[in-house]
Amino acid sequence: MLAREDTPGLAVRLPSGEWLAPPVIPGTFLVNLGNIMKRWSNDRFLSTPHGVLNDTGKDRYSIAFFFSPNVEAVIECLPSCTGADNPPRYPPAVYRDLVLDFYNANYFHRQGHAGARASGRS
Repeated sequence: MLAREDTPGLAVRLPSGEWLAPPVIPGTFLVNLGNIMKRWSNDRFLSTPHGVLNDTGKDRYSIAFFFSPNVEAVIECLPSCTGADNPPRYPPAVYRDLVLDFYNANYFHRQGHAGARASGRS
């Protein structure tokens, strides 16, 4: 969740690959969904790649709030997001393992640490 101000800069990537600057609507929050919501909702709600480019010459501040499940939580498709014609797209997985897999795949300093989970290191 992101409380926004008048200085623009935030952009979100749409499923088409196009980048969009969401409008600033006074008194509202912007909600970026992550990979866990994508799994819970069986792709009904997609994770939102985003970035910031502030080329206004003014200071830009963001106040963000992040929320994550317990590291031991099993992440699986919610019953309301699946059915006979829409089976779960992802197997159940422990949240900690999903986070470590994401970090290992996306952060260069973690390259070579794929075995960290098996050895108990993070």
